[in-house]
Amino acid sequence: MKLLSLIILFNIIGFSKDEISQKQIIDKFKINQIYKNVIIEGKIIISKTINDVNKAKIREFKIYNKFFDSGKYDYKNLLLFVSPINLKNTSVLSWYSNIDHDSSKRFIYFPSLKKTQQINFNNKNNFYGFNFDYFQFIRGFRNNLIDKNVDISYKDNYLILKTINLNKTLQNKIFSQSVWIDKESFNIKRIEFFNIKEKLITEISFLKFDNFGTQTFPTEFEIINYDKKNTILFQVTNIEFSTVIEDDIFNENFSFLKN
Repeated sequence: MKLLSLIILFNIIGFSKDEISQKQIIDKFKINQIYKNVIIEGKIIISKTINDVNKAKIREFKIYNKFFDSGKYDYKNLLLFVSPINLKNTSVLSWYSNIDHDSSKRFIYFPSLKKTQQINFNNKNNFYGFNFDYFQFIRGFRNNLIDKNVDISYKDNYLILKTINLNKTLQNKIFSQSVWIDKESFNIKRIEFFNIKEKLITEISFLKFDNFGTQTFPTEFEIINYDKKNTILFQVTNIEFSTVIEDDIFNENFSFLKN
């Protein structure tokens, strides 16, 4: 699911420019274990200028993420819309297979019709404003660090990791990506997606990080879609870590919403 699924912590510290190698990044890079169970609440603001008039839509959401140490699925994700009223309880459910990409599944629930539909997992169409799944991105990014040669460069205070043709299941027009990482905090600052002509088509900027105990979590980020000429601002209003999430929430029948 494309979705806010924000977040990564690089536990890389103390490397100078000459010392950083791809292997060191792989060894130190990890998704923090607090993300075993996460509930995220927030809103997105979708802005687009039409005939010199800026129009904005606001949508509130709740996201449930549950990760598994074993079994067929790596993690499951439910995106539930809270508002506006015409989207309330509209939900997108994703099961991410750890066996192969083709075994992953995605379902959408339309409460007004009380109808559930399975959709193509590779469908990268925009789900009411959600067009980026951070958890999926991070897992794919780490796999690319392992499986592919990564071009490592530096600019100002940033480490830039560039991968080519990263995932055939991504939109075909995305040919490469550059991930900008702050060399001091090692938080992701920016992600850039390019087409085969090296034209920037999407840019994701992380605007705010909040501390939760010893953890740092991005709570605001902005996506600029240059081809669609719109901007999407994600704002997290509440986060619950390591909370109990019942498996019924990830049932493809969406029974918990129908009761």
